[in-house]
Amino acid sequence: MVPLILMVASLAAGCGVHPPAEILGGGEGGAIVVTAEGTSQSIRIPVPAQNGKPTDVKGVAELIRVFDDMCLNSFPDDGAVAAKAQAAGYAALTDAQVRVFLHSDPGRGWDVRVKDQVMALTIELPPFHSCAVRSMLPTDADVGWATAIPLGLWAASRTPVQTVLVLPFRTITANGVVQDDQGYILIGPNKKKVEVFGAYIQHFANSPQVELRFVRMRGDDPR
Repeated sequence: MVPLILMVASLAAGCGVHPPAEILGGGEGGAIVVTAEGTSQSIRIPVPAQNGKPTDVKGVAELIRVFDDMCLNSFPDDGAVAAKAQAAGYAALTDAQVRVFLHSDPGRGWDVRVKDQVMALTIELPPFHSCAVRSMLPTDADVGWATAIPLGLWAASRTPVQTVLVLPFRTITANGVVQDDQGYILIGPNKKKVEVFGAYIQHFANSPQVELRFVRMRGDDPR
């Protein structure tokens, strides 16, 4: 496993969230503390307990960067997501390919290639407005820390400042499919829910590979 402070520093530096932040300390009580560069304001970011699985699984960092760029900093402006995807040269998915991910719900998607990592970026159109990035990983990973840190930094950079509430980790089995679910709720200054985020790992029988999916949900459908 990657040492905690090294992992946190790497994520904070690589997630592309503004303002930049540096690590002051943390890992105690399920939180880290960062301070925005050039300010004295400290930000406490709640994070899930580490689950003992590796944090440096190939492909996780690439997914986080695409999720941050497309789903945190461009979505819910669907036009901005589409323009950025086109500028990056991502190939549009066919309607049939989009239905594999969104089923009967309306939306669009792109085939994303970063280094040698293959991902799918999808936008689910209202009423269940969401942005998701997914890919296959070679093995299971501890994605709780990996997602909570950039989410917390992004929320703290918003105006007005918002916070991230970490939901209990769940493992759900449905129709023979096992899925780990790490959810987060974005809370506004009025202490009310703004929107929901999720990191989902789907397991496959007799295979070490898993599908990792990051989702930002503006509606109430977590799919």
